[in-house]
Amino acid sequence: MRHNPNATLLMTRPRPEAESFVAELANAGMTPEVCFSPLLSIAPTGNPVTLCNHDAVIFTSQHAVAFVPNGQGQPAFCVGDTTAVNAKAMGFEAISANGAADQLIKLISTTQIGKNLLHIRGAHTRGQVAQRLTALGFQCSEVIVYDQCESALTSEARALLSGGNPVILPLFSPRTAEILGKQVHLQKNHHVIAMSENVARGLNQDGGQDGGNVCSVVREPTIPAMIDAIRRALAT
Repeated sequence: MRHNPNATLLMTRPRPEAESFVAELANAGMTPEVCFSPLLSIAPTGNPVTLCNHDAVIFTSQHAVAFVPNGQGQPAFCVGDTTAVNAKAMGFEAISANGAADQLIKLISTTQIGKNLLHIRGAHTRGQVAQRLTALGFQCSEVIVYDQCESALTSEARALLSGGNPVILPLFSPRTAEILGKQVHLQKNHHVIAMSENVARGLNQDGGQDGGNVCSVVREPTIPAMIDAIRRALAT
């Protein structure tokens, strides 16, 4: 596709996920200049996970799946399709909510799998999944299997953001948005694309097109929707 030759994509996801996403962009016909500057590194906590005492497990991040034993066919409610694919590869009967925390809770509340649930998650989360499900009558416990450690923007990323050319910043989690908002004040030539309203709120900066940066939210919290939003941003 034709796109703004001066626009650069700044990827702040952990490096493996960032590279995988850039490959998906290339498959969709987009090959913009890319700067990698992960703002999070994933570190295991070492907390043990016991699956057999629960009717189903909950994954709100693909990272959590890497730190659990084989699911052996146990149901797993997953926030999105990518997480569901990873859970299926680990032996779970994965069910995708194809959305964010609200869609996940709605999905769980309408199923008949059972009331005893385990939310396997990272140290930082905003969805309050276990608390909300408990309020709905479920027995939902939690185990934290990884931490999301903050990293600083690279010198290359800071130079990119301080220049005058357009920068497109896809943000996939509230935690990443929060870290970015602390490290840099976004300008008019910075176009943030948030995966959800929760992610946009995590940025905690004034946005809009009337002096601040352009901040948009994808039409639905999925990778295809993010790809479409980046396509539109590159064509601007």
